[in-house]
Amino acid sequence: MIKRSGQNVSASEVESVIEEHPSVYEAAVVGIPDRIRDEGMKAYVVLQQNHEVLKEELMHYCRLRLAKFKVPDIIEIIDEFPRTSIGEVQKHALQQMHVEEYRDFF
Repeated sequence: MIKRSGQNVSASEVESVIEEHPSVYEAAVVGIPDRIRDEGMKAYVVLQQNHEVLKEELMHYCRLRLAKFKVPDIIEIIDEFPRTSIGEVQKHALQQMHVEEYRDFF
């Protein structure tokens, strides 16, 4: 769960919606630091092989299918997810990637 402006948002619900897009292979949603809303949301997306899609298109797709407070603040397309030895996505590693990328803003 991600706590956003007093609302609890299920990361798996947002991931499921994003994964319904025909160009998306897999999605992972994580909470990110947000000074105003407790936590922000960032979606990391791995695309289907030989597919392309703009981040803006995915954001629009989310806006049409999710309540406003459930739409990610940022969508980032990456080649692959960091995984554990049993194949689970390491969401804490994705959060750390975000923090390192934006460390000058915190």
